[in-house]
Amino acid sequence: MAIFKSKVKAESFVAVAAIIVSVCALAVSFYEVGIMRQQQRNSVWPYVEMGQQYDSEGFAFEASNKGVGPAIIKSLKVKAGQTKVNNLQELLDVMLGEDHGIGWDNYSIHNVNGSVLEPGYNMPMVRFKWNEKTRLLQKRIAKIKIDMIFQSIYGDCWAVTFGGIPKPCDCPVEINQAEQFKF
Repeated sequence: MAIFKSKVKAESFVAVAAIIVSVCALAVSFYEVGIMRQQQRNSVWPYVEMGQQYDSEGFAFEASNKGVGPAIIKSLKVKAGQTKVNNLQELLDVMLGEDHGIGWDNYSIHNVNGSVLEPGYNMPMVRFKWNEKTRLLQKRIAKIKIDMIFQSIYGDCWAVTFGGIPKPCDCPVEINQAEQFKF
């Protein structure tokens, strides 16, 4: 009987050890899958910055994707001082007055809202030619606040403010088009 008891204990020990090894292998597999998913997300990570660009012909508000993946622009909101504006004409009216005199021949625009900004690309959202009124607008740039939310192809979102750095945020469930800035 003593031989039978020791044989059962040895078999039980081997079975328990096999279960423990199997559970550890499963845990390592789940951990590695998590690492691979994070690597996939990082391989298409967009990094959008907004800033200004100047040259002898004028100045521009630009959005630049300095990341390694495309940025899907989900939301663009603009304030002139404390006033929310929905388009470029409203922005110019608030910043310079309704008789600002800046017409289509003084600027070029590219609506980034809802578009995809590819990696390594600088997109001028609006570019102004130098004249008396656009120089005045340039001096008042500090009063303009531009907020953007962009998304990766995996659905991760970031918020960035003009002149700031992107910060992770919750993706908007629904976009209110009436609140969006359109050029």
